[in-house]
Amino acid sequence: MIRFQFVDDHRNTHEVKRMCFVLGIQRSSFYKWCASRSARTARQAADDALCERIEHHFEFWDHTYGYRRIAAELADDPHVDEPVNRKP
Repeated sequence: MIRFQFVDDHRNTHEVKRMCFVLGIQRSSFYKWCASRSARTARQAADDALCERIEHHFEFWDHTYGYRRIAAELADDPHVDEPVNRKP
């Protein structure tokens, strides 16, 4: 969220409590956002790796496969054990 990033960028020059009040955000939400930074970074890295796999399969099949076939190809990929779809 951009407001949280703003507070994080300016926390050395201004008081966090004051900035959160002015921006209308809860301090606890800001600190939770700060604590979850590593999880967001890991999720972004996993998403980037998945995008590379999707692009590989799409290129391999000469840009002819749609999302259903690509999803099936990714699910059948023997090199990766993680699920492709985030839905249960």
